[in-house]
Amino acid sequence: ISSDLGVGSENHFRLPFWMESLNWAKQGIANKKSRRISRLLEIDELATPIGGKLLEKPRKAAMFCAHLKEPRKSLYEALSKIMPTEGFGPAFAADIAHHDTSGFFKDDILADFAVNLCPENSLYPGYCTEKIVEAFGSGCLPVTWTDPNVRADFNPDAFVNAHDFAATGYENGLREALAPARIAAFAEQPLFLQRPNIEPLAEFLGRVIADTR
Repeated sequence: ISSDLGVGSENHFRLPFWMESLNWAKQGIANKKSRRISRLLEIDELATPIGGKLLEKPRKAAMFCAHLKEPRKSLYEALSKIMPTEGFGPAFAADIAHHDTSGFFKDDILADFAVNLCPENSLYPGYCTEKIVEAFGSGCLPVTWTDPNVRADFNPDAFVNAHDFAATGYENGLREALAPARIAAFAEQPLFLQRPNIEPLAEFLGRVIADTR
C-alpha cells in the first residue's frame, strides 16, 4: 500500500495521503480527525464548487509550513508581491516546535483568506498529501506546487499548480493565474470530478487476509 501511481502489480494498492483527511463514516470507516483541521472533510463539499464563499473572502493568502526550503521560499516571496501573504507554523514562529503543537486549526485561520499557498514537500507521481483538500475544504483556492499527475486525483481547474510556472518565473505565472477573472472561474469548479471510494481498500485488504490463511 502506497501513494505511488503507475505501479503495475496486483499486489499493490494506491492509497493517497489526502484520503486520511476525508470523513468515511458513510462507508463504515470511523477514521480519526486530523490535528491540523477542526473536522474531517465531507466528500460532498469537495465535489461542490466553492462559489461565492471564495469571492467574498479577503483577497489575501496564508501559508502553513515547518520550513522555507526551496521552492517554498521563492513561492512565498512571489505570492507576497501579488497579494498580502501571511505565514503560520514553525517556519514563521520560533515558539512552535511542530504543527501538532501549534495551538490552532488551519481551517479557523483560513476563514479569513481567499488563497492557501500549500506546496508539497517533493515531486513524485502520486505523492499528494492533505494540503489541497484541506485548503479547498476551508473555502480557499489552493495554490500548490506538486507533480502534474495530481490531475489523476483532482480537477486541475479547481486549483493552481505553480509547478507549471517554474520555467518562466513564479511571479508572472501566479499573477496571471490569480487575476480576479481567473479566481472567479476557479470558484465555479469542484475539486472532485469523481467521488473517491474507500471500498476498494477493504476489498484489497480482504484479499490479502484471505491469501495468508
